[in-house]
Amino acid sequence: MILENKKQKQKIADRTIVFFDAVLAIAITMIALEIHIPETGPISSEEFRLMFEQGVTFLISFYALGSLWYFHMQFFSSGKFEISNANVVLHLVLMALVCLYPVATRLVLVSNQLESKLIYISIFTLVQLFNMAIVWQTHSDANEKEESQRKLMDDLLDGKDSKAAQQYMQYKKFMEAGVGQETIPDYASMISNHLREVRQSKRFVYLSSIINVAAVYLAVFILMENVALSLVPIAVAFVILICLRYRMFAEFRNSDSHN
Repeated sequence: MILENKKQKQKIADRTIVFFDAVLAIAITMIALEIHIPETGPISSEEFRLMFEQGVTFLISFYALGSLWYFHMQFFSSGKFEISNANVVLHLVLMALVCLYPVATRLVLVSNQLESKLIYISIFTLVQLFNMAIVWQTHSDANEKEESQRKLMDDLLDGKDSKAAQQYMQYKKFMEAGVGQETIPDYASMISNHLREVRQSKRFVYLSSIINVAAVYLAVFILMENVALSLVPIAVAFVILICLRYRMFAEFRNSDSHN
């Protein structure tokens, strides 16, 4: 029963993430289609300027959605997560907001008004907030799972005749593998290390969301004055996130070596 439920939950998680990846890919493709090339005649300097502005706007939007996919992928690659029903709903809302991103990008391209920029920033901020909510929900589910596993291990170590403990023991195949009870604390340590990695991934997603919102906010409003200069906040945020990712990875490796 435990094995069947785990397989079913893992299948739901896999299908949700695949659906999310597909929606992001389609949204980025639709944004790229907003770059219009004149069909006939020589291209004037004004048309080149317009194409350049469209290209820069595409790069800003690509960074916004590409970074969302990267941090989402990094977090969910840190373990085999079982996505709950609440998490599925959060993913659906997030995907709905991502579908609106090409519309927001077109608004910025068609109209250089302040209202268009505010709509663009608002949608991106909502995207980041729901992504953070997904990470928080997933981490909460992982905490609950760890607590239940610790309780089952305590039952095993205390020799309690618990039905859940027996099912867990059967699921982990301790009896078939001939593993003694002295290895169970090692398994508990493995769960703790995994949860620590999930916590660090969650902190990285939160920090990266704040940095990305600030970078995209600056880039969009600088776009009103200087097209080329609007890429500077994106480049700075990219470098900061790379350094932040490297530092967190180094901290995890150091703490892991001490343990």
